[in-house]
Amino acid sequence: MYEHADKTQGHICGHSVAVLSTHQTLKEMEFERGIWSFVLDGEIDKIKDYFFKGGDPNLKDSSGYAPLHYSCRSGNADITQLLLENGADVNCRTRSGGVTPLHRACMRGHVDVAKILMKYNANISVQDNDGKTCLNKTVENGHLDVIKIFLSHPQFKDIIQYKDNKGRTLKDYGENLDDSKKQKLLELLYISVDTGS
Repeated sequence: MYEHADKTQGHICGHSVAVLSTHQTLKEMEFERGIWSFVLDGEIDKIKDYFFKGGDPNLKDSSGYAPLHYSCRSGNADITQLLLENGADVNCRTRSGGVTPLHRACMRGHVDVAKILMKYNANISVQDNDGKTCLNKTVENGHLDVIKIFLSHPQFKDIIQYKDNKGRTLKDYGENLDDSKKQKLLELLYISVDTGS
């Protein structure tokens, strides 16, 4: 039995206190020892060693995320580049949500990472399981600067008309933005349509 003092109540209790276990599950240990942890921690030398030993750049964790999903969400351009140079699938999708690395980068506003993905031919028209494109993720999270890199893309004018599973277009997503961001979105969309970009 472990006794502790409860000074807020002005008395000493004599009841037992459980000691929590520090055991990890096998999935947690696999993650910590795998490439996903190296990517999250920015351990570029361990990633290079992983590839030197023949590691799979598209290996998915128990939740269905590839290393590229992690590097794009965290915004690590150097690791994103390294993964792609070693054969990572630029358009890989998660099992649960059908999200691509480009969705992840756009959701977080990582312009540099999105540019790298575009250089490797990331498909901007992919819709996740909710029917959202990377552009929807960008607007939904207020990262309008990311849209600028897509303005000259040949599919941009079509994609801004796509509807998600709730029937909402990119312009509809802008309704939740503050007035200045809403105006900026409308200007970006107008520029793309008006100039034929």
